[in-house]
Amino acid sequence: MLPVFLINLDRSPDRLAFMCQQTERAGFAFERVSAVVGAAVPDWLWTQFTGPHELTDGEIGCYASHLVVAKHIVDRGLPCAIVLEDDAILDLDFMSAATAAVQAAPDGWDYIHLCSDFKRSVVSIAEIANGRHVVQYTRWPVNTAAYIVSASGAKKWLEPRSRVRPNDMDNRYCWLQGLNVYGVYPAPAKQSNDFESDVGHRPGKKETRNWSPGFVSCVYGEAWTAAKIGYSKYLAARAMNVANSIRKRFTGKRRVSVIKPAVRGH
Repeated sequence: MLPVFLINLDRSPDRLAFMCQQTERAGFAFERVSAVVGAAVPDWLWTQFTGPHELTDGEIGCYASHLVVAKHIVDRGLPCAIVLEDDAILDLDFMSAATAAVQAAPDGWDYIHLCSDFKRSVVSIAEIANGRHVVQYTRWPVNTAAYIVSASGAKKWLEPRSRVRPNDMDNRYCWLQGLNVYGVYPAPAKQSNDFESDVGHRPGKKETRNWSPGFVSCVYGEAWTAAKIGYSKYLAARAMNVANSIRKRFTGKRRVSVIKPAVRGH
């Protein structure tokens, strides 16, 4: 069974109890990792958050917590591990879906989303149990409530650099770190809305922050994504995105298209 790390603040026993119920129901155990508080980032990470940025203390603590888990994975020589935040709602087949995703993912994968809110078309790499697929994205999601990270992905994360965005936004711009990102669709987890966010907001300021790495970088990111997916599949997926947006405008219903691998003849 895949190792599982749960990030949980010491001051949040209610969330810990919630996750204990979730994982017991789903049939697996986890190792709790005490979440980092923004004002007490470990010395080995502190200088990476000291440059100009607009991160809240909660965002710094969240980012540092995920990096601490990545360090556990590397230091222990684990090939990969599941990482959970303490507000994830898990399907009963969560562990089997995660295990199947690791087995089906292409060599060199770094990160597999298990808790995506799918809004754009995806390209299927493989079909796994219960109608789920291991997929590539045409638009990279932002969510770190549940995911799998490989040793290679953890090492890429841990490369020292200035951290100027929240960790989920850094993962969205995955070409900046060279992350090979995949996902599971439909996702076997979702994020609960029953808990108040621990990340927090900037007092007295509107949330108008722009995390984009810039126009040129984003254009490069589109080309990078197309190369990863394959140009013909990428163009087909983008066309489906346009068609689905038009359909949503008239019907009010969102649709996610899944481009499946071609079946070869015998």
